[in-house]
Amino acid sequence: MVNFKKYLTIKVRILLTFFLLCSLAIYNFSDWISNSARQHYLEAAEELMIDQLIHFKSIVLANTADNAQQPNFEVLEKVVKELKGEHPQAKIYGVVKDTSDMQLYFTDTQGIILWHSDESLVGQDHSNWRNIFYALNGKYGARATRKVKEDPETSTMHVSHPLYKDQRLIGTISISKPVNRLSEYLAHTRDRVLKQTILTLVLFLGLGYILMKRIVDPIERLTAYVDKIRNKENVPLPKLPQGELTLLGQTIADMRSEIDGKNYIESYIEGMTHELKSPISAIQGASELIEVQEESDNHRLLKNIKKESQRMGEMIEQLLMLSRLENSTIKEQFEKFDLSELIVGLHRDFCERHLGRKILLSCPDGVEFKGDKSLISTAVQNLINNALEFSEATQEIFIELGESKSAVEITVTDHGSGIPDYALDKVFEKFYSLPRPDSGRKSSGLGLSITRQIAQMHSGDVELKSEGKGTVARLMLVP
Repeated sequence: MVNFKKYLTIKVRILLTFFLLCSLAIYNFSDWISNSARQHYLEAAEELMIDQLIHFKSIVLANTADNAQQPNFEVLEKVVKELKGEHPQAKIYGVVKDTSDMQLYFTDTQGIILWHSDESLVGQDHSNWRNIFYALNGKYGARATRKVKEDPETSTMHVSHPLYKDQRLIGTISISKPVNRLSEYLAHTRDRVLKQTILTLVLFLGLGYILMKRIVDPIERLTAYVDKIRNKENVPLPKLPQGELTLLGQTIADMRSEIDGKNYIESYIEGMTHELKSPISAIQGASELIEVQEESDNHRLLKNIKKESQRMGEMIEQLLMLSRLENSTIKEQFEKFDLSELIVGLHRDFCERHLGRKILLSCPDGVEFKGDKSLISTAVQNLINNALEFSEATQEIFIELGESKSAVEITVTDHGSGIPDYALDKVFEKFYSLPRPDSGRKSSGLGLSITRQIAQMHSGDVELKSEGKGTVARLMLVP
């Protein structure tokens, strides 16, 4: 099966959209022109028929005696006979007219046809026809009657006037004309409208193509520039037209510079941390082998070496983890697991490691979540460790797991010293750390940064609230 989507480039989409809109607009306009032209042709024809009717009416009345009961149409009989023999061969706007298709007829005061240019209709009662009915009532009358009901081209137009002599109604005079002759002029007009419509559409398409080129070509140049940047090619910013595209291109170029600098720093830090792992491991191993007497100065120094080397090792591991998280596409490897079981297990481990500390838990059963179990465990451990380090041994820690339709929330609450207002916006920055209230020492300052990175990887975030005493840390994860 052919995949047409790959052929629908932005150029093709713009051109197709422009073509469809222009076609619809021009079609509607030309259709309106054609319909309006028909109406105006009929209006013009009716206006000319009225002029003819008035002239014939004047001739008839001029030849009718004052006391006559019926109009004298003998003169018009001769005129009509002469008209039937006329063959003008007139070419009118491309249409040849060689005969007269107009008909003339009279009725008496009862609507009965007295004389008709078509002799077969003499004697018919037309009093119920709209044009005759109005004329018998002293008004102008008009109607259009179709031979074939569904075909407007078979219509015949009729116009009628009353005939008065000495203010007495003596009958009516009418002229009829079929519209098929007018349809020839209308068809000729429609052909011209169609030609102009096609020409206009071609011009619009040409204009659309020019506009499309002016819009799409700079976008394609910018896309090629971004693609080369992605392939780590060192290329200059292409020439772009002034306006939004120039601003976008410059923004991409600036972002590229920032990313290059950031990548260099990250690469440097990652390389440095890998290089530091070996000597730190060697220091830790050597310190374990050294034997000194307790309570001596050397013992205190050795103990400090072990402690600081362990702290440096933890910092190196955290730096490596943060680097992996910032450049990870691990989301595709998410798996569903029992989050309730994970939280209960962490609570049990912390209670065993911190005997005497009051660590409370509120956790419903059976809360399942799709994500990285190991990373979420690390994030929760960071929050619990912070709560333990920033509160006194006699103060309780409260861990709570909550679930909603849109997210799960893991809340860790302590009643310790809290976070100063000036530090609330800084605690998630790398290497920023507050002194612990019991020792005054600072950590690596990477724990909360790692926790936020893990939360964002799971489409969530971390929120800290501290009002005077105590801190509420809320980890939000979106399934």
